[in-house]
Parts: sequence; C-alpha cells; structure tokens
Amino acid sequence: MIPQRVAPDADDFAECELISRWRISNELGRKIFQVARTLPFEIQIISGWRSLEHQQELIDQGKGAPLERSTHVTCPATGADLWPTLAITDVVKAVFGENVVRAGLRWGGGSTVDPQTGIPWDWNHVDTGPRP
Repeated sequence: MIPQRVAPDADDFAECELISRWRISNELGRKIFQVARTLPFEIQIISGWRSLEHQQELIDQGKGAPLERSTHVTCPATGADLWPTLAITDVVKAVFGENVVRAGLRWGGGSTVDPQTGIPWDWNHVDTGPRP
C-alpha cells in the first residue's frame, strides 16, 4: 500500500478515512493523530492491518513478529508502522518515541532495545499494547 501522510490538522473525516483504509482500531488511529500533532516533523503511516500470509512472509524474511504476537494481524489492527518524512537519525527516532509514549502508545512493539541509545530495534512500530 502507498504510504499516507498523517495530517496534524486532520478533521474527523480524514481521521476516519485513515483508520478505515489501514484497518486500524479507533483508539490507535486517534493516538496516531495525537502523535502527528505533537511532532516537530511530519509522519506517514506505512503499515496497518496485515493478512496472516503477508505477516508470515515478513517472518520468513526476519522482519516480523510471530503471528500469535503481531498487533498487525488482528482486525482491526492495534499496531501500525509510521515513518518520519525527513532523514532518520537517532535524534529523530528518540523524539518520535518520546511523543509516541506521551500519546499513550507502546513504542517498538516489545522489540529489543539498544542499550546505548534506548531506541527499540523496531522503533517505527507503535501499538496500543501487547496482544492478550
């Protein structure tokens, strides 16, 4: 799917359209827009809901969480991947993560955290929390 800009000044219709298009939960969608309003740079959503087959392909490539843990495979999805629209540095990742956590989302999806930077390996993943 083509990435979609998360407009910080979006109205209710734009929020609803993004939530519907990416098949993400209302809670996740609202919080993503909250993040977009607080960041000093723009972000875009690059992944929301995924089919089991697509998630398995990512797992086979070493890029995805196991099916039973992925927040992308529930419908609606409670996890999404976001991407800043500027050069990615550790500072950008840290600012992104700080705003994600402030909005009440889990940053990194429980992935391994770099002990030197405090940045999760899957730093662009956000979700509403681990699956039960």
